[in-house]
Amino acid sequence: MEPRTNPSLPPRFWELDPKKAFEPLCVDVISQEPEIKSADLYGTNGQGDKGVDIIAKNSLGRVTIVAQCKCLKNITVKKIQKSVDEFLKYINHWQKQEVNRFILIVACDLSDTKIQDEVILQDRRLNNYGIFFEAWSGTILRNKLMPHPKIVQRYISSQEIIKNICGISSSVPVENSVEAHDKKLYADLLNDLPPNGEIIRFLRDEDVGNSIIYTKYLYLIYDFVDKWNNPQYEFIDPCLENKRKLFLDPLIK
Repeated sequence: MEPRTNPSLPPRFWELDPKKAFEPLCVDVISQEPEIKSADLYGTNGQGDKGVDIIAKNSLGRVTIVAQCKCLKNITVKKIQKSVDEFLKYINHWQKQEVNRFILIVACDLSDTKIQDEVILQDRRLNNYGIFFEAWSGTILRNKLMPHPKIVQRYISSQEIIKNICGISSSVPVENSVEAHDKKLYADLLNDLPPNGEIIRFLRDEDVGNSIIYTKYLYLIYDFVDKWNNPQYEFIDPCLENKRKLFLDPLIK
């Protein structure tokens, strides 16, 4: 994948191999969505994919997000319509799975007004089935990847492109930047959630007898979740990030 002459433009994601790189990259990006615990490709060559390429499950193991991937340099209104048409052929199946988001991920730009109007139209169409429709362009994909240099490095070797996506200097090894990012984030976490602090003591003891005290601690928890349930506060290390999600999930519910 060649770097762009204008670094403000998103990378040429359409130059990635559709099956070996672009789709797995999209899986990794969707796995970082706040409510998602795991994501995977759906179907193999020769199998019917029921209108989707990716399925993603929440902490209860239910499929709540599905996605189609289009590794294209350009996309048309008709292709967007066709993607939604294909998904709707299997709407009964996906509704039983409790799917509430259908994402079309494309490698190219989606800023054309006709394309944007079509995305809005298809979202209204799927709203009738209780499902939200989203179209992720190359720009959105880059923004989603920004806090995840390890994911980017997995599929892209160019240090210039990694810098363009993640803001990491090509002269600094990605591993060092990842470690520094996670160390700082962990220090912030300990500051907001000290081991012997009020929130931990409340969660451990859970004394709900005093309604005034109970309400006070709930507000502390709400503030903590409001801050930390945010992509800005995601660890890059997958083990740390999984622990963050496991801690937050019951608090969010």
